[in-house]
Amino acid sequence: MNTYTLEEVRQRELEAGGRRKEKVRREKVFYHAIIRTLYKKKWMGIVNDLPFRVL
Repeated sequence: MNTYTLEEVRQRELEAGGRRKEKVRREKVFYHAIIRTLYKKKWMGIVNDLPFRVL
């Protein structure tokens, strides 16, 4: 059985939270890059049909 001090548990939670935020940020940048590319190619009909607002 693993036993952790309260401080170790808090540290693990902080690290996991940071990774989650970083992943979301990376995904957001990725989607913005796709939308920018579509916009430059004047494919705004496709972008406007997306079920969510990206920009």
